[in-house]
Amino acid sequence: MQYSSKKSLDGARLPASRLDRYLRTKFPALFVLQPLRVARRRHYVAAIVQDRSGASALEFAIVLPVFLLIVLGILTYGIYLGSVHSVEQLAADAARASVAGLSDSERTQIATQHVATNAKGYPLLNASKIAVEAGASPLDASQFRVMVRFDASDLPIWIMSGIVPMPDRMIERTSVIKRGGF
Repeated sequence: MQYSSKKSLDGARLPASRLDRYLRTKFPALFVLQPLRVARRRHYVAAIVQDRSGASALEFAIVLPVFLLIVLGILTYGIYLGSVHSVEQLAADAARASVAGLSDSERTQIATQHVATNAKGYPLLNASKIAVEAGASPLDASQFRVMVRFDASDLPIWIMSGIVPMPDRMIERTSVIKRGGF
């Protein structure tokens, strides 16, 4: 049996194959650079092409920005669509509440007051940025129309405007209800 001139930590001489195994188990960091040793013996470019040790890191570096862009886009549009739904719900509720009025001016007052009172219950909306327009529907005199506009420029989603295609900053929703009693 051929012995190596090297000894283990406890002083015993080891066979060459056992020494190699011993060093690999005790000091794996010494063998990380093995592809570089191979590269010295063979053509350098061929060794790099055959080396797959950094493939996962490279794939991760390529996929991570795309994944983060998708996740941030989902969050951005989730917040925006939540605001759109809140404005739409306010308009529908105000139109339903306006049925109680007897005249157009009373219906307008009820719709405006309803929006001002209930806008505080929607966390994505700022009540000072909401405008209400109510009156007879221009298309059908037997219907009453409530339009709610919300300026969404205070939402935190606009920091993504250079990265993700963004919708309009003004959210406008209309609700129409049939007049009752005639």
